[in-house]
This record gives sequence, C-alpha cells and structure tokens, in this order.
Amino acid sequence: MIPSAGIVLTSLVIALFEVPKLKKEKAYKELFVFCFFLVNGTVLGILSALRVKIPNPVDWLIVVFKPISLWIERMLA
Repeated sequence: MIPSAGIVLTSLVIALFEVPKLKKEKAYKELFVFCFFLVNGTVLGILSALRVKIPNPVDWLIVVFKPISLWIERMLA
C-alpha cells in the first residue's frame, strides 16, 4: 500500500508543476496528452506495485497477426 501512495504522491507533484505551465501557455492539446499519459502511467505503476499481472502488448499483436501469418503460409505452401 505504501508504494501505491508513493506513486500517487509522485504523480500529484509532477502534475502540480506541469499543469499550470501548460494552462498558462494555453496548450490544451498538450495538456490533454500529458494528463492521459500521467494517468495511464500512474494506474500501471499502482497495478505493478500491487503485483497485478499486466498483459504484454506484444501478446495482443500475436493474437492479431497469427491468423494472417498462417494464411500467408498456406498461400505460399
């Protein structure tokens, strides 16, 4: 639980420094992207600290491209 609190605290400190700068520059698109990645990184960090199994993105690519690979192999054989 303490690592999760540390991750949230770190994210809040980062947001406190960066968000006002982005608002001041009226960089709303960059602010949205920054918040998106900060929230995703925070969630993934907390899940990792809680030892939750996070799926590997490469596994998703294998699921998508395996049928295509098999189809190409059949066409060339």
